Amino acid sequence: PAIGQAAGSARVPGRCVWQLYDGDWYDAAQIYRDWALKYARWVPEVDDDGRVDVCEWFKKTPLWFCVMVDQPNWLEDTLEAARDLGVPAACHIYHWHEIPFDNDYPHYFPARQDFLDKLPALQAAGLKVMPYINGRLWDTRDRLDQDFMFTAVAEPAATKGRSGRPVIERFLSREVDGSRVRLTAMCPSTALWQETVRSLADRLLNEVGVDGVYVDQVAAAPPVLCMDRSHSHAPGGGDWWQHDYYHLFDHLRRVTPPDKGFAVESHGESYMRCTDAMLVWQWTQSGQVPAFPAVYGGYVTFFGRAYSDNRDQEGLRVLACQALLFGEPLGWINPRGYLESPHRALFKKLTQIRW
Repeated sequence: PAIGQAAGSARVPGRCVWQLYDGDWYDAAQIYRDWALKYARWVPEVDDDGRVDVCEWFKKTPLWFCVMVDQPNWLEDTLEAARDLGVPAACHIYHWHEIPFDNDYPHYFPARQDFLDKLPALQAAGLKVMPYINGRLWDTRDRLDQDFMFTAVAEPAATKGRSGRPVIERFLSREVDGSRVRLTAMCPSTALWQETVRSLADRLLNEVGVDGVYVDQVAAAPPVLCMDRSHSHAPGGGDWWQHDYYHLFDHLRRVTPPDKGFAVESHGESYMRCTDAMLVWQWTQSGQVPAFPAVYGGYVTFFGRAYSDNRDQEGLRVLACQALLFGEPLGWINPRGYLESPHRALFKKLTQIRW
């Protein structure tokens, strides 16, 4: 904290404790669990039934679909796959908005009419619906290739580097002129960004009527060392980034009905108290062990292995079996991918065991 200030200093809170032990990864995880449950500020409150602030369907759903609304027959495929599996399921919805992915954020509305028209059919079939939004980014050219609201509205609340200019991030998305989309990470300490995310969640939950909201990147991306001295934090690092996200999600909770909730990307543990579930899509490495669930099982739901289309089909068997053994809901899987998989029978059996 206070980077660039004369005679500044910082002291890391807490203390480091070494302990000898005899065992393996599980025994090490239990030592860490004992510390975390006693002292970590991010551990949420639980009782005998688990999290006290999480709705039941988030705790109990045995399967997550990954549904792309821009694909043909997305509704029919989802309903057919859900009927075949025969268990309650949830749908993580992408491309529900008219703007392209990773482009023109945060102007997600208007929603695709196709999504609005077919949402009731999903929910009538008992499926829970959770659309995507991004919890960090604003496009610097936020209406096609034009600066619509970024400079006039968003730039004062954007994170700034030492140069005083917004911190820019690029992904695979491109503008209509073919150039890479330049997105800036917004500062969670600002009222503008907290209100922007709250407003999006409010519209989705209470106007559109979905069952949850996925807030991307929150527990995946590192904090930005924001140097904007007009913001309500010391320039640079410190724990303000984490705590301002706590405040942001507190705002979201105020507009959230008790039977609805949130998920975030990845499993940065300090964000656990913010969210009901964490999308652990990158838990696909060879030789991995469930150390994280061994520490935090019951305190947050982990879901969403990445069964990508370019992965060998044997990978689906491995990841699905691993998810069951690691204590996760099955998924997330594309409904058409499930219906066409040679391992469909195994995936169905594993999902029903989980349920």
